[in-house]
Amino acid sequence: MEHPVISFQETHHEINGKPLYEKRFSKVLSYHNGIAPVYTEIDKKKVAYFIDYSGDNIFDRYFIQAFGFYDGLAAVCDESGFFHINLDGKDLYKNRYAWCGNFVENKCSVCDFEGNYFHISINGERLYNENFIYVGDFKYGIAVAVLKNGKSVHIFENGIRVHNMEYDALYPYHKGYAVAKDSKGFFHIDKSGKELYKERYAELEPFYNNKALATDFYGNKLIIDYDSLGMAQSSEHFLFDDELVKQKIYNTFARDAFSFFDMRILYAVLELGILQNIKINKSCEIIDINLDKTIKDLLISWLEHYGYIKNNMLTIKGEAVLDIKDVICYWQSLPYNTSCYLMESIKNNCEFFSNIYGAKFFNFIKNNQKYSNYFSFISSFYSSDYSNLNIQLSNEIVCDLGCGSGALLDALKVKFPKITPVYADLIDNRINKNSEFYNIDFFKPLPSNLNADVYIMSRIMHDYNDKDALIIFKHIADKMKKDNKLYLFETVLDNSSKGITVSFHILNMLGGRERTISEIESLLNKAGLSIINKNLCSGTISLLEVKKND
Repeated sequence: MEHPVISFQETHHEINGKPLYEKRFSKVLSYHNGIAPVYTEIDKKKVAYFIDYSGDNIFDRYFIQAFGFYDGLAAVCDESGFFHINLDGKDLYKNRYAWCGNFVENKCSVCDFEGNYFHISINGERLYNENFIYVGDFKYGIAVAVLKNGKSVHIFENGIRVHNMEYDALYPYHKGYAVAKDSKGFFHIDKSGKELYKERYAELEPFYNNKALATDFYGNKLIIDYDSLGMAQSSEHFLFDDELVKQKIYNTFARDAFSFFDMRILYAVLELGILQNIKINKSCEIIDINLDKTIKDLLISWLEHYGYIKNNMLTIKGEAVLDIKDVICYWQSLPYNTSCYLMESIKNNCEFFSNIYGAKFFNFIKNNQKYSNYFSFISSFYSSDYSNLNIQLSNEIVCDLGCGSGALLDALKVKFPKITPVYADLIDNRINKNSEFYNIDFFKPLPSNLNADVYIMSRIMHDYNDKDALIIFKHIADKMKKDNKLYLFETVLDNSSKGITVSFHILNMLGGRERTISEIESLLNKAGLSIINKNLCSGTISLLEVKKND
């Protein structure tokens, strides 16, 4: 007997275009093991059950939902929840779940009534203790699991990680390689979690006999040849001719060249208080803001078009933008205005901020509360970049030099409650001001009464040129004792493009730059300091442990 297929109407099954049975259902699913789930109405109530090739109810059981048999087991749902049955229609186990997947490789994804995802065995028993916000099917003994932080990992059936990498998205391994996604796009990884190449793509498929289809960020389709990876010739082969590829690139750059204006409009909306006005008044009339009606109507149309408001209310997108108003307004004010003179910074290898505002950046915000508040907020906002770095503390006095918002040391205090935190900066921009604070100037000796066992500095040294950075390191070295430690949280340049755009911003605003590990070591050595430990991270921030030379 040929395998029955679902009819176009999905109301019955057919073989060679002929109905397999006379009955008609609301919906049918595919046959597996000679059994198919179907949906129909009985006494005006939607029910599901399983049929044989004759269309008859094979188990004499009814469910709310029913799915096909995989590995001889089917997921079903009744009033008690989701569970599995075997080919005899009997319950496989006593447990009930909010959702069940299908058994693959004798393992199944389930979700409990508290929203936790994990895998179970054919006995209905958990395979591991950890909970996830989602888990996929096992393939070749490896599954994708999504952590509570939104990152994806690969796990074995006992829940142990296949590798230590976390990515924005992961897909199952296929022939030893998996598709992964980070903030820059899609790429392939091996079983150690390491990237096979530096390129990133907008869309990507698994390798199929050593070739993978990809789409770049211009919309061009191309083939990645595994055999060419790491070789001198390109591993990419475009599927269009050069003129079509160029045309797509032209269109992308033409669009991007004007795209900055949307952010300028949003900046104006936030500074004028329009989203705040809509939220408070629950109206798109823009009350109490003195603008021409035609301008108000234009702004409302723009906000609706881009999904910030709907039905006189802020959307989730609108709420989120309002939450990070200070981040957007900071970048669209001082840095944006200064970036208009980036060419001058490049030509003269210097900052241009002081030419516009009459003072160096940190002295300017010291005397301007609005921008000081903005800078404090973004310092706290970007502090999440430090979360994966391994620093060990116990009961030391820990001083954050250039503490900014204080978010980093606040987080360390939560993680290591026995430490004594001390904060130091040019001005006090801390969110929580319930601990000791010292006013310091990096270009003067540190206060004589400022003492600590451990000093930390985060994203400070890249703000300065080599001459100024050396002065700062020397002042710290003069303060440190032999048994003191200095932890540097900095972006460390490597052979990748990490930090390359930020480097232009730092030059333009501050006259500083990102550095390689050897350049940082050279500055430290000149100041009488040495690196004793390195945690060079693939992300934005790396951790360097420093001591004073004997």
